[in-house]
Amino acid sequence: MAEKDGKAVVTEVHGAQWEKAGPSWVSSEHESAEGPFRPGDIITGIGRSPVTDIESLRVALNKQSANKTLLDFKMTRDGAAVEETVLVPWKAAFKLAGGLIGTLAAANEELVKNDALMNFLGFFTMWMIMLFTYRSFAAGVYLLAPLALSNIMVNAYMAVNDIGVNIHTLPLVTVGLGFGIDYGLYIVSRTIEEIRIRGDLRDSLREALETSGKAVTFTAVTMVISTVFWTTSHIRFNAEMGLLLAIWMAISYVGSQTLTPVLILLFKPRFIMREANRSPELVRHGA
Repeated sequence: MAEKDGKAVVTEVHGAQWEKAGPSWVSSEHESAEGPFRPGDIITGIGRSPVTDIESLRVALNKQSANKTLLDFKMTRDGAAVEETVLVPWKAAFKLAGGLIGTLAAANEELVKNDALMNFLGFFTMWMIMLFTYRSFAAGVYLLAPLALSNIMVNAYMAVNDIGVNIHTLPLVTVGLGFGIDYGLYIVSRTIEEIRIRGDLRDSLREALETSGKAVTFTAVTMVISTVFWTTSHIRFNAEMGLLLAIWMAISYVGSQTLTPVLILLFKPRFIMREANRSPELVRHGA
């Protein structure tokens, strides 16, 4: 390095060996055909610190390397502006013991374990809430059936389109459960309200679908259409989550309007049938 015409110029490159690691250059034990610097390069800046001569180069090096391990060198090479990112050679650098592939494999193993745990905890938590809400062990089964179907369909879609379990898709189950469980809750709660007056399960279900079903349809269509627009985002998290959540909510909606009423009508669950012919006045007084 020398000062020519008041500029910091690279005169010759020797001794150091460099290796390209992603966007940055790191010191290496392997021979390399080139490195970040070439003879004749004029250093014009390091990070946000401008460089005009050798003294300013030393000041910029000390300032920028004080709390950083990577330095952005701005240079002029053959009349063109060039920028190279270099790992500070005199500072310790962490290296992954298993390399990038080993670390990625370990991360994938943890994500798969967490995905199974998230599925279990999500469905179990919702089942416990249904247990205390409707005082029935079977209530969770009727309400979670469409969500389980949604989960299967979304995972099938991910498999067909080679979308792996990653940090973006990991929270999908819990978010989807929170959105999807509402649709079934509205139908079941409305059915219970109607059967207390009508006493007939079929008529109560029909009234629930004609009233609350319309509100559920409006809500679901609004949510699905608005969420689909996330897929136009250039941010991968938004794009993947938007599409998968839209599929999840659409299937949950269809299931709440078809599968849940059919299961209720077919098996006549006790937590609904015991409410038959119980007037709202009696219910309010605890009878």
